[in-house]
Amino acid sequence: MSLRDYLFYEEPGITLYCGDCREVLPLLEAVDVVVTDPPYNYRKVYGTHDDSMDPLEFEVWITGCFRAVADRLKDCGMIYFTCSTQMMRLCESWDFLRFRQWLVWHRPNLVNVHAHSDWKQTWEPVYYGGKGSFRATKGVFPDSAVFTFPTPQTNFSEGRVHVCQRPVKLIQAWLARALGDVVLDPFSGSGTTLVASKEMGRRAIGIEIEPKYCEIAVKRLRQEVLPL
Repeated sequence: MSLRDYLFYEEPGITLYCGDCREVLPLLEAVDVVVTDPPYNYRKVYGTHDDSMDPLEFEVWITGCFRAVADRLKDCGMIYFTCSTQMMRLCESWDFLRFRQWLVWHRPNLVNVHAHSDWKQTWEPVYYGGKGSFRATKGVFPDSAVFTFPTPQTNFSEGRVHVCQRPVKLIQAWLARALGDVVLDPFSGSGTTLVASKEMGRRAIGIEIEPKYCEIAVKRLRQEVLPL
């Protein structure tokens, strides 16, 4: 298939493809920045994706996905992605990316305790790194590696339209210190990275395997409001 076969939506500076990122990524241009939120294998109900893999199967799958991502990241490119605490050791071991440090997303309004934690997990690790001899963050170095933004809820101005939605301002905090023009999100979900990039005047490419979330992303980009 050609890249055009996966095209779901396009507007000036923003492109969204619907399909498996492992199929779409090899067809893309090289990008400057990757910002994404992959599945954690936490048995979430997304649709097509099996989020209940055997742990070893999941490690092989997620490693393959990020290897394909690294192939599209320019030398000196930068990457940020959220992950579970169970994934941290695996992510640090990847030799196709250059790990820099762990950042923290503090979620003060989180109330649920999932089966993977004995304590209420009010934070998530954020992988920060790049490819090759990438430069560290631009501008004034941040005071803290901890980013405090509440998890989006239905009564928030940006709404909540995805079970694992990230705050727009969280994504923008990372993008503000990322060099380069083209941003890629290979697990686009409801399109938060695309929305954040659009508001900042950055070019962005999203890939999402679920058509229903592609539709939601388009509505968000068009500033239409949807309930979860």
